[in-house]
Amino acid sequence: MRELMVRYPHASVIVLILITLSGYVWGVRYYAEEARKQAAHDQARTFLDSIIGFHKYYSKEIVPRIKSSGGGFALDFQNRPESFPFPASVSIEFGNALQSVNPHLNTKIYSDFPFPGRKRVLDDFEEESLAFLMKNPRRDFAKFETRDGVDFIRYSRAMVMADDCVECHNRPEFGFQGKWKLGDIRGARQVSLPVLDMAPIIDAATITALIVAVAASLAGGILVLPVVWQLRRSATQASELAREKNDLAEQLDQRNKSLQASIEAKRRFLAGVSHDLRTPLNAILGFSDLLKSGPLNPEIHKNQQAYAGYVHESGLHLQGVIDQVLEISALEEGGWTPNDRQIDLSALMLSLRGVLQGSLHAASLKLQITGFASIPWLRADEPSMRRLLTNLVDNAAKYSGGTGVEIEAKILETGELSLSVCDDGRGVDASEMRDLVNFGVRMDEKPEIDGKSRGIGLWMVDTLMKAHDGRVEFGKPDDGNGLRVSLIFPSDRVISKPEGVDVG
Repeated sequence: MRELMVRYPHASVIVLILITLSGYVWGVRYYAEEARKQAAHDQARTFLDSIIGFHKYYSKEIVPRIKSSGGGFALDFQNRPESFPFPASVSIEFGNALQSVNPHLNTKIYSDFPFPGRKRVLDDFEEESLAFLMKNPRRDFAKFETRDGVDFIRYSRAMVMADDCVECHNRPEFGFQGKWKLGDIRGARQVSLPVLDMAPIIDAATITALIVAVAASLAGGILVLPVVWQLRRSATQASELAREKNDLAEQLDQRNKSLQASIEAKRRFLAGVSHDLRTPLNAILGFSDLLKSGPLNPEIHKNQQAYAGYVHESGLHLQGVIDQVLEISALEEGGWTPNDRQIDLSALMLSLRGVLQGSLHAASLKLQITGFASIPWLRADEPSMRRLLTNLVDNAAKYSGGTGVEIEAKILETGELSLSVCDDGRGVDASEMRDLVNFGVRMDEKPEIDGKSRGIGLWMVDTLMKAHDGRVEFGKPDDGNGLRVSLIFPSDRVISKPEGVDVG
């Protein structure tokens, strides 16, 4: 309701005016009806007072003169020309004369103890009024009735015996044996009057009020329109300012959250990248230490050239990791593309074998390489290929807890090339597999395994594979133990035979 009033204030003003004036019209009709009834009640009381006054005048003025002139009184005075009516008979005859003119205009006298020859059946109003007036002689009794479509009022009052009433009513011929005394309730006197029909006046007043209501509503609506327009304009401007303020606050909040996330990501990155730098550095330091002690160890001296090659490969790998760190932002923004070349995977594995064995040697794991002798060449970024394989082998060395690692190459039925790194260690459950390539989850929710930092190795693997239009798949080895991580390259990157030229 409040929203509707705010949205349509001019209509709300008109509705309020109509409701107010409708209430006024209802009040006018209600109080007009009450006034009509009150006027009828007052008119009936005045009419009854007039009848009682006439009755008293007849008793006090006419009756003594009739008596002094030797006249008599009789109940059947109509049949006895020399007789006069009693005061009550005069009232009854007067009421009958009125009723002959208007059936709802009369005066009656009725009692539980009527004169002989005046017995009649009392109606509900008369019985109810007698019962009430006997208990409340100083009060009046009235009711409104409708008969034949005419509203009228019946008004009654108790008849209390006065001195002249007692003398007359105790006459022997009436048979009451001196029963009545001063102050007794003899019966009731009733008057009946039609109620003034004010319906046309009330209807005219109602129509006038409705016309005034409609005119006032329209005028109020028209007069309030400029104010409403200005208020709505102000409300719209205030709403726009509030919305702009909220939008600005939301933008600032988003920027603040983005800044905090960036700071946190950099902190996590610096904390996690250390293991990716240590892998080639440990190989360099290890083989360098062997070379340093070469003159004292004939076997080492014999393999000095091979060790020097391993040191060189590890240095190249370390350089690649450093390049990888520098390329992180480009990878995150999708701005890095592979520098494709034709790669002999067999030769690549031969050059990486010593580095990979060195990584697995510290974890007492054996390395097995299968399928590379007959595998086709691949169009890919060579430094990325080195990172992919070394990262997977390094993760297996750090986290598998098994006895060996197998690197397998094969062509799938779809024509895609699969390079898989399998270990026979503890394995990873399905829920954790989904998080292995999620850098944020790995750094926030599962920062370490056995006290070792997870780093960004698998995240980098997933990112590099996407850059090569490939994918990373996780599963179990054929025997069901450990973890298999497969790098799947699309078939359009598989080269059936070397062409001897760059394709990047």
